[in-house]
Amino acid sequence: MNCPDLSCATMFKAIRKNWLSIFIGGLLGAVVLSDLILAAVPPVSRDALTHHLAVPKLYLKYGSMFEIPTVVFSYYPMNLDLLYLIPLYFGNDIIPKYIHFAFALLTAWFIYVFVKDRIGKPLYGLLGVLLFLSLPIIIKLSITVYVDLGLVFFSAASLLYVLKWAAKGYQIRHLLLAGVFCGLGLGTKYNGLISLFLIALFIPVLYLRGNLQPDYAIGGLSIETLRKKNASVVISYRALRAAVVFISVSLVVFSPWMIRNYIWTRNPIYPLYQTVFSSLNQSGKMNTQNDGPIAFRNNEKSDSRINHFILRKKVFDETPLELITIPVRIFFQGKDNNPRYFDGKLNPYLFFFPFLAIIGLRGLPKRQKRENLALFSFSVLFLLYGFFQIDMRIRYIAPIIPPLVILSVIGLHQTVTLIRDKWTGAKRRVGFGLVAVAVISLLMLNAQYIVAQFRWVDPMSYLSGRLGRDDYIKKYRGEYPAIQFINLHLPQTARLLALYLGNRIYYCDREMVCNDDFFKRAIAAATSADSLGDILLSRGFSHLLIRYDYFTYFILNYLNNEKRMLFHRFLETKTKKLFSERVYHVFEILDARPAPTVINSPAEG
Repeated sequence: MNCPDLSCATMFKAIRKNWLSIFIGGLLGAVVLSDLILAAVPPVSRDALTHHLAVPKLYLKYGSMFEIPTVVFSYYPMNLDLLYLIPLYFGNDIIPKYIHFAFALLTAWFIYVFVKDRIGKPLYGLLGVLLFLSLPIIIKLSITVYVDLGLVFFSAASLLYVLKWAAKGYQIRHLLLAGVFCGLGLGTKYNGLISLFLIALFIPVLYLRGNLQPDYAIGGLSIETLRKKNASVVISYRALRAAVVFISVSLVVFSPWMIRNYIWTRNPIYPLYQTVFSSLNQSGKMNTQNDGPIAFRNNEKSDSRINHFILRKKVFDETPLELITIPVRIFFQGKDNNPRYFDGKLNPYLFFFPFLAIIGLRGLPKRQKRENLALFSFSVLFLLYGFFQIDMRIRYIAPIIPPLVILSVIGLHQTVTLIRDKWTGAKRRVGFGLVAVAVISLLMLNAQYIVAQFRWVDPMSYLSGRLGRDDYIKKYRGEYPAIQFINLHLPQTARLLALYLGNRIYYCDREMVCNDDFFKRAIAAATSADSLGDILLSRGFSHLLIRYDYFTYFILNYLNNEKRMLFHRFLETKTKKLFSERVYHVFEILDARPAPTVINSPAEG
């Protein structure tokens, strides 16, 4: 190696000094590269095909944002979905995965900056990024066309800017930025309402518990002047005013989606709290569309939902102990695509390590105590809200992940500092060794998950060309051959009623409505095979796509013998089977009415 001895010595000394940072950086590079490879395949995830790609595709098809009553997801806020419009316009549905992944990287950057500034060592910032990006649920979301990582980023940014606002003398610009980020989170997913509520709750608390020194001033008034002017009243007023400013900015940023939904449904946050807004609007102007779309809309969501605790007990046979320990179990028992195990996977270090940051509060400065407690309280309250209000899914409570990661790194730093300051010799080395073993062992769980994802996603079969795009999609979506047949052989004016397809409409280039409840009501209302056909034709349906295994279960369990015979007569006399592969069947509905129209012309209705 040709270099001056001094330069080589300096270089090797720097490498020895920073070897751990270099090692963590290498691991981060491997994680990011894995995400990039795993995401480079056509989308096959359920929510992408029902919502995040399907609705933008319809907007592009018709050239504008319009109301789609048959797709309840189209009423959700769509900040990230609108970003997906850009690559979809150019015919690319893989780039949206990278857009989604970009929000994971942005969140990682915020974690890095906060931890580095808080601890003063870039090494711990890198460790926080590694703990975040390598989490199984973050890996899964990073390679999927969802919007959860957008909410995670906006929620974390809002919370961290509020902490910065409290730490930097309550500068209004930090509070305004926090409000903007929270509003963008609301415009990404309705779960952002929880973040809005919690952060708004924290703002007065952080203000009132601020460390006011004798020379500190609020609004130009010294602390001595404030004491003379009933300081507690003034400070309380300013604390509440700060919360109002935050909420107002957030709602202004979110307002375009509320205005859109109010115009369409008279409910600014439709379909949430529909009973409340329906009551408020009873005497006001109601939607005057024809009864078709309204019938679809009113039956998409029922207000008499079964309590999710009762549902879990009935479906999964969970004991009371299992039910009440769900907030703990999510850190240990998560599994992808399994509702019983929360449809996602975390890592136990998010449960254990944050407690290290809370246990060591006594010896911390007041500012750091407040920050630790704020991060911990946000995570716990968000988790408990999700636990009591909705059936638990890891994605639903994902905004707690950045605060827990930050607390994990802070807890590890405080533990390492305690070992370094209190122990010596062999005892210190053993302590450091135990911390290292714990971190490495838990990170190995993340590595195992990434390896499993390569087996499941199988990106190399697609990237190598061994499987083409259509063959790759068929491998994961059983309905895709039927969709291909529809796209190739049915006329552009065809309108399909898809039964038990799970709303996966993205790949279909014909108008397709997924509404199992409508078909149940149609059978209930029909008096004959002819009348069932007339009901479907009158609603503009020209074809049926049926997933027969699930549909047969419905037929056998929910229809009496008379209605079963009616349905079989309908299939025999009023339909023509066009396609069948595995459990997926495509039927044409025959129009034998006295004054027949051109086939499929009812598409407008």
